[in-house]
Amino acid sequence: MLYNRYGILFVGACVALIAVAGGAGYFLVYPLLPDPTVASREQLLRWVVLRDLSQETFGTRQALVRRLDVEFDQAPDLAGPAKGLTDSQSTRLRENIAILVEPWFVDKVEHFAQLPQKERLGYVDHFLDRLEQWRKLSAACAKSQLAKGQTSMADLGVSLFDRVKASSQRAEGEKRKQMSAFLVAVETRWLWRQMPSLPFFGKAQPGQ
Repeated sequence: MLYNRYGILFVGACVALIAVAGGAGYFLVYPLLPDPTVASREQLLRWVVLRDLSQETFGTRQALVRRLDVEFDQAPDLAGPAKGLTDSQSTRLRENIAILVEPWFVDKVEHFAQLPQKERLGYVDHFLDRLEQWRKLSAACAKSQLAKGQTSMADLGVSLFDRVKASSQRAEGEKRKQMSAFLVAVETRWLWRQMPSLPFFGKAQPGQ
């Protein structure tokens, strides 16, 4: 009986140790981080560098992207710190950026739909400026891998703007109409902003 009792205690201790070890392993793979709404800038960066955001809820991703939007306003060049990441961290960050584009776009569409007409142009300009910041951050993540030949431009996948358009195609009903209207406004404004860089813009044509 005594041996049986010690045997049961030993097995129980082993199970407890395995459970503790398993829990520790979980937090090494999925580090415990604060809610995005109260996280510091450093903790936000840890969120997007260490966590697989495809495993998080849409609400968590939306909270993250709203906070990152604020950080972009306060520190426009977030691509700088990305240059010091390891290859695995850069890959994770680039993948997470692609994941965050959808909740970010949904947020912007909802806001745009509520704006009066006179405020929409400025809002679209801000959207395009922010999209460029996301693009630069994604490019900074991919730069070291491109240099080492670990990936190619083709491997970088669909552009961020194409991901935005793909998100609108998955929507239905009124939401899809709102997304389509916003995309038309964005694409029209983007083309207008590109015009000054075109070689023929503002120059007299031959024979004039």
